[in-house]
Amino acid sequence: AGARAVAAAGAAPAGGEAVRVAVSKPRHAVLHDFCMTIPYGAVLAIGGALFAVGALAKIGALSAGAVVAANGALSLKTWKRGGNCTINTAATALISGAAAWWFCAAQRAAGMAPAAAWAMAAVSAAMGAFAVYHIAAGGNPPPKKR
Repeated sequence: AGARAVAAAGAAPAGGEAVRVAVSKPRHAVLHDFCMTIPYGAVLAIGGALFAVGALAKIGALSAGAVVAANGALSLKTWKRGGNCTINTAATALISGAAAWWFCAAQRAAGMAPAAAWAMAAVSAAMGAFAVYHIAAGGNPPPKKR
């Protein structure tokens, strides 16, 4: 046991054979969730306001975009305090998945321009995929030490 402790410190044990010690790093995503969530909320709100068919649909898209952007801002505040943002990311995944379906199916059926519907559906699906990756990867990178 003493030789292994020495090997962990960097020296070879008496037998001449080095023992490697694995140091596990905490897992996290490459990018913060709020770096994508806040801009996506703006795209969802603006795209919905411009391209959605019907007043209720426009209000729904604006509201969903505002909720996603506010959720991203809340995630940023939570991250700055050192908290866990998984619930914020999960909410974004649910909203973006619903928006992808809504633009792809409901708005397309209501007469939304095909290019706009598919573009908004693709952006929403990509955001949902990022949110799922973000949760699976372990969440936000930790704040850098100053």
